[in-house]
Amino acid sequence: MIDEQLTLFAPQAAEVTSERGGSPVGLAPATEAETQLGASLPNHVRLGTSSWSSPGWQGILWDRPVSGRVLARVGLMAYARHPLLRTVGLDRTYYRSIPAAEFRRLADQVLEDFRFLVKADRLITSPLMPGPGRVRGANPDFLNVRYAVENVVRPMEEGLRDKAGPLLFQFSPLRPNLVGGRDAFIERLATFLASLPVGPLYAVELRTPSFLTGKYASMLREMGVAHCFNVHPAMSSLAEQLRVVRPYEQPAVVMRWMLGGGRDFEAARERYAPFDRIVDPDERSLDQLAVAALDGLIAERDIFVIADNKAEGSAPLSVARLARRIVAWDGGTRSVPSADGPTRQPAVTLRWIVDLLSRAGVPFQAVGNLASRAWGATGALEHLDLHVSRAGLEAVLPDLEPWVARPLQYTEGTDWRGTWLRIEHHGTRLDLGVADDAMIRDVGTGEWIALPVDFSASVAREVMGMPIPVIPRDRLLSYKRARDRETDRRDVRDIEAATSLPEVAEL
Repeated sequence: MIDEQLTLFAPQAAEVTSERGGSPVGLAPATEAETQLGASLPNHVRLGTSSWSSPGWQGILWDRPVSGRVLARVGLMAYARHPLLRTVGLDRTYYRSIPAAEFRRLADQVLEDFRFLVKADRLITSPLMPGPGRVRGANPDFLNVRYAVENVVRPMEEGLRDKAGPLLFQFSPLRPNLVGGRDAFIERLATFLASLPVGPLYAVELRTPSFLTGKYASMLREMGVAHCFNVHPAMSSLAEQLRVVRPYEQPAVVMRWMLGGGRDFEAARERYAPFDRIVDPDERSLDQLAVAALDGLIAERDIFVIADNKAEGSAPLSVARLARRIVAWDGGTRSVPSADGPTRQPAVTLRWIVDLLSRAGVPFQAVGNLASRAWGATGALEHLDLHVSRAGLEAVLPDLEPWVARPLQYTEGTDWRGTWLRIEHHGTRLDLGVADDAMIRDVGTGEWIALPVDFSASVAREVMGMPIPVIPRDRLLSYKRARDRETDRRDVRDIEAATSLPEVAEL
């Protein structure tokens, strides 16, 4: 594969045509759904794959059988005209720097709106000389600013110009003692990044979990450099990366969906070849990538996502799955300004949690503020409240981890008791309460009233354009009268006055 990719830069590449009688490979006709999906993606979102040389994409991308060697030389022009593909990874620049003329030739093959994610030469990111063998000498060009500028930054800027996307410094797994320890590495990386020319979008990808710290995140934020969120077995989970590094604080959200299932490269390649179908759907990564993209969109950041064949089995099909998820969650949302953080997007949060719980088979019911809105209340939607089963909530805790603001625990308040979890998502507060132990205090009698949840009695109501299961109207009114706060009295008046709510046939 590496040899085929490197032939892209051979002098004869411009004259190479397809093996089928002289016509260059073409793009397979996009379906109407693909065209509509591409048009529905926010302009800030750029999705792509880590190369364009997979013969197995015939019928997905290519209009005819063609070898990887030919695709490496002439496939980019067709690739870049697919409605979902507006970026691509230049992985082979990791193994060998290329001159400005080669970058320019690539740029000439794509549309003006296309962007390249360029991987920097590994000589810059390896403390030891790259190559086989257990004994390798020290690398004098490790984090060498002059080498980086002369061999990577300037050629990329001159060749790609406006079509340059992120310049990615990928650090393969490192033994901390090779770089003087974790803190010394972060400090040296900061010095390197601070010395680079202003202009390009720089990104750093780690493959050493112990380097992912608050100090690292703060350093990147101060430098104006993006962390590259990556799905790779050598690195911390994507959830942990999203916990430590906030997407909306990045200069751009850069993500690479590389290698799933805990497999190594060769095992994944053998399992997934010829890369023409999704073999191992990775729903957790899909959700987390989509949510991170939405975090960036709310902060008006550019989004770059690169998928590899080894993520699920077929990179372009993974791209399509991610595009559908982003569009489903992003469409029709409305923003609510927040003084304390990113703009709130309650509709995004609601779509996200409903989709997550539904796919996991977890029963839930809208209560509180959200249920009041569903039944006609007009007050501000300050936060979202759902009751879920205890077993169901525990089952999805790993998916919720990056956004947990308060861990799952039992709490006794002056007028409410129960076990609940608080999520802060897109600036929106989401409280998930366990259905079997919630209680409220009746202000009239002072007695505590149990609130057992009957999920089978839920009523389908539409909130923010989405049908959700909601607590029955009479039961909601009953507990609001029992609590009898000013907000409850206002909601009761609104709900009783709302006599012509549209019916929702089913969830």
